Amino acid sequence: MRTAVVFIIFILIVSINAQTLSFKQTDWYLGSGRLISYYTFDSRYFRAESLNTENHNVVFQARSVTFTDWDTVTLLSSGAIESHSKFHYDDFDGDGDIDFAMGVGGKGIYVAQNFGDTTFDTTRICSFTFSDSGRFCAVYCGDFDGDGDEDIFFSGYNGCGVCWGSGHATSGWSCETLFVGRMFASDGEVADIDDDGYDDVIGPAFLIVSNPRPSILWGPDLDDTTYLASSSINMSTVRARIFDFDNDTDLDIALLFVRYPNSKVTILENEADSFTSFFNYTYMSLYHYMDGLGVADYDEDGYIDVIVGVERLLGYTVPNLGGFYWFRNDSGSSFNSLSLIHYVDDYTDGADVADYDLNGYVDIMGGWADVGYVAQTSSGTFTDVEIVDEPGNQVHFGRTLDFESNCGNVTCDFYYTVGRNYYRLLKNDMITFPTYGYLESSILAFHRGKKLRSFYWYDCVPDGFEIRYYVRCGYTVDECTTATWTQVPYSGADLDTIVDSHCDLYFQYRIEFYRTTGDDNLSAVVDSVIMVLQHDTGSTVIDSVWFSEETDCDSVNIVEICYSFHTCDDLGHTVTGVFMSDSADTYELELRTLIDTTGEYGDSVTPGQHCFQWVLSTDAPGVEDSDWIFRLTIDSTETMVTGVLDSWPPRIVIDSFVSSYLAQDTVEITFDIEDMFYSGDSGFAIISYCGRVDTIDVYDTIFSWVVPPDTCDSALVVVSMRDSFCNWGTDTAVIPITPCEPDSAWFICAPCNSFASCDTQWFITQIADAQGNDIDTMRVYFTLRVRHTTGFPITFHIHEPTAMLRFECAPSGCDTVTAYIFYFPYDGDSITVTLDSLYDSRGCVTK
Repeated sequence: MRTAVVFIIFILIVSINAQTLSFKQTDWYLGSGRLISYYTFDSRYFRAESLNTENHNVVFQARSVTFTDWDTVTLLSSGAIESHSKFHYDDFDGDGDIDFAMGVGGKGIYVAQNFGDTTFDTTRICSFTFSDSGRFCAVYCGDFDGDGDEDIFFSGYNGCGVCWGSGHATSGWSCETLFVGRMFASDGEVADIDDDGYDDVIGPAFLIVSNPRPSILWGPDLDDTTYLASSSINMSTVRARIFDFDNDTDLDIALLFVRYPNSKVTILENEADSFTSFFNYTYMSLYHYMDGLGVADYDEDGYIDVIVGVERLLGYTVPNLGGFYWFRNDSGSSFNSLSLIHYVDDYTDGADVADYDLNGYVDIMGGWADVGYVAQTSSGTFTDVEIVDEPGNQVHFGRTLDFESNCGNVTCDFYYTVGRNYYRLLKNDMITFPTYGYLESSILAFHRGKKLRSFYWYDCVPDGFEIRYYVRCGYTVDECTTATWTQVPYSGADLDTIVDSHCDLYFQYRIEFYRTTGDDNLSAVVDSVIMVLQHDTGSTVIDSVWFSEETDCDSVNIVEICYSFHTCDDLGHTVTGVFMSDSADTYELELRTLIDTTGEYGDSVTPGQHCFQWVLSTDAPGVEDSDWIFRLTIDSTETMVTGVLDSWPPRIVIDSFVSSYLAQDTVEITFDIEDMFYSGDSGFAIISYCGRVDTIDVYDTIFSWVVPPDTCDSALVVVSMRDSFCNWGTDTAVIPITPCEPDSAWFICAPCNSFASCDTQWFITQIADAQGNDIDTMRVYFTLRVRHTTGFPITFHIHEPTAMLRFECAPSGCDTVTAYIFYFPYDGDSITVTLDSLYDSRGCVTK
């Protein structure tokens, strides 16, 4: 069963002398057992501060979902809302709530100011309208001039303009015209696509020489315009989405041109802010056309796909092919043709995609005659639910947003336009979360001799939650793991809680959450914990330490060691380090072979973050464990972290062979591999036999080899396997083989005198296999040399099938056969018959 995945980052902060020491908490597991991904120095085994290999579950699973549970909020009602009008949102007044900007034909631009939850005050900020109809196409919100407050770009059928913000939602706006001329309905994006610090508008469509052209309006001040791909078809609406389809970090663009009876998808690749056509698909039908557009990793392969709605033309009932389809992104190299996701008729126009029910799969929200939800309940399985029955097939715009992006809410919401009627918001209330959850930290190692004094919850705690703290300590890892949890007092956020027990070196905490009211997600309260240590007075504070071993196959094992510290001065300090097998210093590894240490390690190191590298394979070529402790000392201040060191090659033992093998036998070669960090990494085997060498890729602890027919009595096999840190181990063994032996042949009957050419004259020979294998009569080869009386010889070769040759097996079997050669069409000539070669059933050859 697929479970909800909520990504959680824990930050542990330790205070020393009124300073803070940050420890990354990266080894949390979700209740489903799926590890949260995190960055390390190329090592899947790195864990900076956990001294044990056991991880504890995080129980934060939602669980009930009611697909129809959405709250409808009307932001603005007017009879002059254009049917394809796009509206947008931003925090105009800086209070942390989402506000909305909307355009109304013949009236101007409106802002719906959010005063909390679903309480809005809608105010017209300017009466700016265009000539003629005054119809609005779209508004886009962003900081287009880089002054720190939000602005509004708007476009209509006869031009476009911008309202410059003043840091307040409903006053102080200044509006101006940017362009006067024919424009089209657009549903685009706002992003700093060129990374210059100014928001850009992607999607507004202009009429350029009778050709509708979507564009990018660049900052600052939206004073630069780039026209994108031409539609090559008549067009009434263009939709634009930004996404990185080739994972090169540049933002690419998907365009959908909409106009019955044609519609077209164009994907533009971004190369240094220059856009070129990468993929085009035109849909032509008398009854349907593509409309709603979304981008998401639909098949979870790491590459973003394109999803479109196929809408039935109003007035036609058959054929009904309406629904959602997708273009599969093939690893960023190409897009496949249109494929069906789910048939549905009424939601395919204004559509967007997101994981609305938090089950890990991409869902679809859309509208046309209704607003509906297409939920992907498992991979490739969908169910569709009508949410709101809207009038008149007028829902042409709908997009996803996180409306309640505050403490305790993680679900996606939806906003849409009902043409000539409403601007509306749909709040997602589908999910009910559990009333209880808990977190347990890894076992943490602190400075030697330091005592844990206090810790407290920090930052976001939604109403209706109770939080309980528990700690346990120990002088060893095992003692800490088996200690009883002790509850410590807590009565609210930011409350300092004294821990009376002496936690020497090892410490673990547990936090339990109880929700008494409301339905917020428990995971949103997971933010940070402040911890305070008692310690000796000193001026040097070590902020963090971490190390990790590379996994590159470069014949060396390199460990990167990083640390950060600060002091009250900028002087140079002495930094030393040593690896220990345990906290009692039973066995130490000295750091002798180092790389990039200048200013990073040793003498005269200034405060800040530093990294250097240690060649483990040179200084300690035979170590392997997950609990090596690195002790860092700066002047007289020290701290310790733990992690993996591995320079020991895997131990490989090939299982012995109990019997000899014949040619064409399949030899199963099995072996054992002993290594702490082997996780199915591939290797290879080399088999040498009678001068030939076979190389076999090995992906498991068993593989096979077929014995070729030859005359050697053994083969040498060498198996080489690596662990996850690319240490290679090798073992050799000898495969016993019964070699091929030559067959024997002798003539039984040959002509004694001259004879006339006829088909009854036989040349007979008998062949026997000494090992009792059948003779392969299809591979017995003779050469006939005919010397004519004229003195010119003729040579030709025969083998089955031919009319001149046949074989008979002996009664005991075909290990002995008689060969008959006949029908010599030559008179008076001499004929020499030579048996060139023959094969037995195993493939052994006699020459």
